[in-house]
Amino acid sequence: MFEITYLMQMPSGILMFEVDLMVTELEDGQAFDVKGMKEELIKWWEDPEAPRRTPEEACLGAWSTITDFISKQKSHPRVQCSRVALETSGHKVKFTPTEDIWRKIYV
Repeated sequence: MFEITYLMQMPSGILMFEVDLMVTELEDGQAFDVKGMKEELIKWWEDPEAPRRTPEEACLGAWSTITDFISKQKSHPRVQCSRVALETSGHKVKFTPTEDIWRKIYV
């Protein structure tokens, strides 16, 4: 199993998400379509209706966007987003999905 951390800077340049993916196996020698994931994250970030008023909301929204992208790519459960974090003004926020959250998704 691979645990990979990506740093995803948003277009404004002032915010960077740390995204941890757990990858159980490679597909054609690659872990995942990271470029596509970042494009989806940027679309979400630029959507004026997307909830991200607080760092906590931003982490949850980013995780949800990434998880949706992983599902659309049919890469789940081979790839899972295990953590999203960001730091603003000395305030670091991390979101790590629990088993309860995964159960709600699988319903």
